[in-house]
Amino acid sequence: KLINNNSFSIKYENDANCAALGSLHVFNKNDIVTLTLGTGIGGGIIIKKQLLNNFTNTGFEFGHITVKENGAICSCGKAGCMEAYSSAAGMISLFRKNSEKKVKNFKELFELYSNGNVEAKKIIE
Repeated sequence: KLINNNSFSIKYENDANCAALGSLHVFNKNDIVTLTLGTGIGGGIIIKKQLLNNFTNTGFEFGHITVKENGAICSCGKAGCMEAYSSAAGMISLFRKNSEKKVKNFKELFELYSNGNVEAKKIIE
């Protein structure tokens, strides 16, 4: 995407697409699928060294693939998305709903997991 002004121009892109473009340069391949894991789950697709985009030009939101029918509500509003179970934000949300312990971030959730907390272990695994 390009923003033009009389004195400057700015190009910006979805973070998952940037990861795919970076992978293109690092691995020097024609075709690449990149999966990004973090607060959410996204991805970028390169075919014949060309970045593909979805209809909204926001990259491929692999995290919004349904993995559990009538499952946990995702940040997108759908039920059962992979992101609701496998992203950092999704796991924190599930933990908060199923545990009396409170966590502020994924680091705290992972510390509980490392210390043997049963609910943290169930969610992370």
